[in-house]
Amino acid sequence: MSRCGEELKLRSRLTAAFLALLLTAAAVLFTVPTVTAALDLTAEEARMVQLVNQARADAGLPPLYAEERLTWMARDYSAEMIEYDFFSHDSPVSGGLQQRIEARGITGWRLAGENICKSPTVDSGFNALMNSPSHRENILRPEFNCIGIGIQRGPNGLVITQEFMQFVPIPPTAWMPDEGDQVPGPAPSTGNLFDTWILVMNPGGEPARITVTFQDECGTQQTCRYTVGAFTRFTIPARDNLGSRPAFSTRIESDRPVLAERAMYFDYGGREGGHDTIGATAPSAQWYFAEGYTGCGFDTWILLQNPDERAASVNLEFMREDGRVVSLPVSVAARSRYTVKVNGVPGLEGCSVSTRVTSDLPVVAERAMYFSYRGCGGGHDSIGATSSSTSWFFAEGSVQ
Repeated sequence: MSRCGEELKLRSRLTAAFLALLLTAAAVLFTVPTVTAALDLTAEEARMVQLVNQARADAGLPPLYAEERLTWMARDYSAEMIEYDFFSHDSPVSGGLQQRIEARGITGWRLAGENICKSPTVDSGFNALMNSPSHRENILRPEFNCIGIGIQRGPNGLVITQEFMQFVPIPPTAWMPDEGDQVPGPAPSTGNLFDTWILVMNPGGEPARITVTFQDECGTQQTCRYTVGAFTRFTIPARDNLGSRPAFSTRIESDRPVLAERAMYFDYGGREGGHDTIGATAPSAQWYFAEGYTGCGFDTWILLQNPDERAASVNLEFMREDGRVVSLPVSVAARSRYTVKVNGVPGLEGCSVSTRVTSDLPVVAERAMYFSYRGCGGGHDSIGATSSSTSWFFAEGSVQ
């Protein structure tokens, strides 16, 4: 991503021990360009936002908006530190703070800062951060207006990441607590719960050797290899390989022809259900989705996978029923998954929408929807079509 007139100011980083906790913080300052998407917090993340905003209120400062992309960036970084067993602002996997921001395609901000800590509880972690001058400076910095909290449970307690930013203007992906309510309420239970299963069929008379690669939003890959017997169904529970991972894509390669589907079962904000789709047999430079709705009770997501070794420049064109087209360009890092919440795109509030995805490199695209419809909660998902056609057929249908 090119930037003009960038001024990089790396603030000093400290590592200190408080209450047997490990802490470190940094702030980066430079100018840049604009934004997109929305969010559910876990109970622990909601508690940390509450503590931060209470401290700011006590200091006479305005509260911070909870911002979706910062939240996912923080969650993924906490998970990355656990998975690769390091504790630093400079990752051996995803690089420094500036590199991670660029990889996410986050724009429209002027100032960024990051705190990380290890702690047995949220409250003790917050107290230790406030007792460290550099961490406290980020929490109480007047210029910041958005925050993302990511908390993951490691083998020795919580790993907490706080991402701070000053956006100009504040993006529609940011959420401000109501007056008297210090934090977005957590989703039912401890947040959205998903289980993903990869199902493989080998219809041939010889065993098939398959390689399954999971690719997340940070460009991190995890590869597993299996042998699928002749005339056999084979089941791969993603959780057994990945643990808890909020967002990933899957690539399957086989030495013999096989078939693959992906089934998911979920509790999405209290809407329980499941959905399933066949896989795409190849990436494509274009994808089409006729369905999409952002009205009350519906959330629509476009999910992108870039299996290439290079970053892909992708443009999403959202076509409303009134003929208005809203475009959203995004950069999808190499070997990565990228998530767009259509409800959070400016100009698509409360409307029916179709989507065309075009890319300079072949990518894979799906559309997932979660809904509350006439008292029923659920969700569905579909792979996109790679072209329009003069004929379409549907075997299923009922109006009983």
